[in-house]
Amino acid sequence: MRATHVIMTPTVVRTFAPEEVPGLRNLSLGGERASSELRKLWSSRLDLNILYGTTETAVWDTTAQVTAQNCDNSRLIGKSIGSRAWVVHPNDWTKLSPIGVAGEICIQGPEIGDYYVGRPEQTARVFKSAPGWLPKGDMDDASHRIYRTGDLGRVLKDGNLEIWGRIDRQIKLNGQRMEPAEIEESLMRFLPGNLRVYVELLQPKNGKARLAAFVSYEEDADPAASTLTTHQAGIRKAFDEVQAVLPRSMIPTVTVPLTNFPLTVSKKINRLELQKLGLAFLDSKKQADAPKLQNGHASSNANVSDAQAMVQRISDLIKSRTEGSAGQDMTLNESGLDSLDAVEVSSGLRRVAQLHVPASMLLRPGIKISDIAALSNAPEQNVDPKASLREELVKWTVKLDEASTTAGRAVLLTGASGFLGREILRQLLSHAEQWTVVCVVRGDSPEHARQRLLSLVSKEKWWTADFEPRIEVWPGDLSLPKLGLRQAEWREVFGLHGSTRRVHTIIHNGAVVNWLASYEALTDPNVGSTYELLRGQLQSHDAPGLVFVSGGYISGQEETVDELASKIYQMPGYDQTKFMSETMVEHFNASLARNSGGQAWVFKPGFIIGSSTDGETQTRDALWRFVKACA
Repeated sequence: MRATHVIMTPTVVRTFAPEEVPGLRNLSLGGERASSELRKLWSSRLDLNILYGTTETAVWDTTAQVTAQNCDNSRLIGKSIGSRAWVVHPNDWTKLSPIGVAGEICIQGPEIGDYYVGRPEQTARVFKSAPGWLPKGDMDDASHRIYRTGDLGRVLKDGNLEIWGRIDRQIKLNGQRMEPAEIEESLMRFLPGNLRVYVELLQPKNGKARLAAFVSYEEDADPAASTLTTHQAGIRKAFDEVQAVLPRSMIPTVTVPLTNFPLTVSKKINRLELQKLGLAFLDSKKQADAPKLQNGHASSNANVSDAQAMVQRISDLIKSRTEGSAGQDMTLNESGLDSLDAVEVSSGLRRVAQLHVPASMLLRPGIKISDIAALSNAPEQNVDPKASLREELVKWTVKLDEASTTAGRAVLLTGASGFLGREILRQLLSHAEQWTVVCVVRGDSPEHARQRLLSLVSKEKWWTADFEPRIEVWPGDLSLPKLGLRQAEWREVFGLHGSTRRVHTIIHNGAVVNWLASYEALTDPNVGSTYELLRGQLQSHDAPGLVFVSGGYISGQEETVDELASKIYQMPGYDQTKFMSETMVEHFNASLARNSGGQAWVFKPGFIIGSSTDGETQTRDALWRFVKACA
């Protein structure tokens, strides 16, 4: 590198030594805290500056020149540049904190952002105007606006600022800010429903910060470490699946199992106790995974095998980048290795072991030190990267082909036992080849519900025994929450809590048809069932499509909702329930669908008197009863 002036994050700077950049004259570090050791190392070789700032305030807001006198103070961030920095009371931004007293750092100036797009509540919370403590000269121009950073700090007597951490839960890891609540919400989508998760940043005394997920099944016991043995498969599955919605940097590298979360007197999670439990867990992992001793000496003694020596070499390299020992059975992900660490370890392996291991391989999920050491016995000339890539491509294309025939290849149908429902079932079985149709039918048991449906459809002219294996029947009740389905079935419909979504589309055709019943009598099965399905879509991050089959009064295109409401109010309760469900679906599409990625459609058939295919009629229909009476 021939640059003379550089701005970098401390994480990047740790990947090379001062001797490797002899032409560098000025180095500025920002984006994350620079340790005292790093400040000492570089300030003795060149001009070193510390930068502090946020994206919302034009990136850099303060700077401090590191000297021999202040290099031990890793909290020092200096004085303002191009803006003004203030420290306000941590619980009241309208009051300034006295010199030397910790509070929230605020930035004032004309370059502050206007707002967060689509996030009005957060905008109102952090972007403020004209506090009473501003100098009078700043009230009349663009400089009257301030941004509340959420960082805890204080002003020293000499005017310099120190930063102490975060006031809220927002954390910063490897130069990236992240909201633990966002990570928790994403993990909860995939974790088994009886587990809870809390995300926290662990900072070992002499090691790297680690993003940890504390997982509890809320056993009625004192907070303590737990094995969560019965839940390990579900937890691993959740962490695999969450990679589809979270970047790698936001996925915890440590999972701490607990019987319960420690709580404060006010029944909030006790973060201090949680930190203690997490650090104790890390210590226990380090001891368990440390290289084994032989005759009182580590496995790198001269009398051990070359393979063991290679394991020790790699362990030492990992240890130099993380907070403790790394045994041969520890995965590199568990050791806290990040992408920048991987680059340095890869370089170190080439230098000290003549082992060519790409950084990308070190970051593969589940790879262990023993796996890397085993590569030392494989002749490099026998490794064909192109062939390996071709094999990987074949594996994924086959996997994709298999997924296309299994995942999301089902349609959920309500009202399948009715006249229109049986016709919908016929068309699904005839045209959606190899798809399963899951029918929700009233019944005392799955067998009883299935026999009820088959006894009806087997009488149809179109029926063939080949259709029977493709029909799955779930007993349910439209008047009950979640349509009366079991918890596992409901999860499969919407892909909730880590379950695979089986259902591609929901056709909600079911309803209680009674022209004499009141709206109140029909509300639960006709309106409540539609609400339950829309609520399921909102809870899903990958919702199925929903087709609502309506009925009753057919409105004109120009009629407004208010006009329809006044007209339908005088109609039978059945018409009112269909109008209510239609309006809910329209509201969902207009205001809520974007939250789930799902979509809903309304299908409103006309007056059905029979089948155009085979001439079959619904003999119990009022029209045909009238014809029968006339005959």
